[in-house]
Amino acid sequence: MEIRTCEEYVLNRLFEAEDALAEIRDNYDEMCRKFDSVMKSYQELKDIIYQIATINDKDKTCEYIYFNSIYKNFSNEEAAMFKKLMQLVPTIKVRED
Repeated sequence: MEIRTCEEYVLNRLFEAEDALAEIRDNYDEMCRKFDSVMKSYQELKDIIYQIATINDKDKTCEYIYFNSIYKNFSNEEAAMFKKLMQLVPTIKVRED
């Protein structure tokens, strides 16, 4: 578009600014969706750890946290936790014997 007047220049700049703002809003919305996904995964991971963790505080000289094992071929609940844990922590590998 050829700009011939001051008004056309100002309108052109306004339209450019509106386009830039729309792009910023789209990026912000995408970032919020990704953040929500990360927070959901974080909460799911915390829930699994809470379910399988036990704190030994009976012996006051040595407190520790230990974890019960979960296997994909146990109960349906444990199998679901195993599957979710494998999805949330992709660096965990299933050992192939």
